[in-house]
Amino acid sequence: MDRPNATLIFPPFGGAITLKTDNTDVRDRIAPNFLASLMCKGNDFQNQNFTALLSGPYASAGALSVIPENFEKALIVHTVRRLPKATWLNDRDQFFQPDKELTEEFTTDCIIWSLFSSSNQTVSIRNVLYQRQTYQIENHFYPFLKQEVSGWAITDSDISTTLMHGDDRFVAKWLHGRTLSTEAKAVIQAAREAYKFFYAHLNKLNTTKFRIETYDAGWWQIRSSLSDQDLGTSELAAVKSAHEVLKQKLLPLIVEFGFLR
Repeated sequence: MDRPNATLIFPPFGGAITLKTDNTDVRDRIAPNFLASLMCKGNDFQNQNFTALLSGPYASAGALSVIPENFEKALIVHTVRRLPKATWLNDRDQFFQPDKELTEEFTTDCIIWSLFSSSNQTVSIRNVLYQRQTYQIENHFYPFLKQEVSGWAITDSDISTTLMHGDDRFVAKWLHGRTLSTEAKAVIQAAREAYKFFYAHLNKLNTTKFRIETYDAGWWQIRSSLSDQDLGTSELAAVKSAHEVLKQKLLPLIVEFGFLR
């Protein structure tokens, strides 16, 4: 997977909505056309928990900019590294490049799985101050087109306004018209209901706590804010269930394609 040159200053992240600016070794650069940062430390199971997707550069070694040109490979890497469960028997095992050609269905399934993984911590945040500059953090991994979302009930007028004036995000356009497997479709449909519930109950959520200010809120923001108020439990459970089915489909393919040998 290509690691594009990171030349642009951007706020470094240590978590979904947390900036990390106190490191001695500050890594605050992104590549042009930046979509997200893939935290990708080391190549064995011991570093599995250091694999995540963030909306800014990760303030440590082992991260790279996800851009349109490496988007598919980056999310496959994220999925492959997060799916298997680490144990004391395999924590020294290494991940490899695949030794077979990947199918389009496998690629799309990996991307859908990544979007709704707990390690996808991409978010949307407004007016982030860093080094005397103000940045608008867009969630490029938002999965639905504006045309669809505009037909949903949104109980926060300010967020509804950002939908009217915003643009479709990269992943929403990437998914549009794409053929999805039965398992991936089930995840998207369950997520759709969770998003609808989220928008319909914005007036009951602590949006300030989770920095929810725009229509393209991240999956982390959505599930965290709903869980915080004990709302949407059945909708979130449905996403989790469909997500697990997709995981079980993908797990044996990791070995079949040669990521693990």
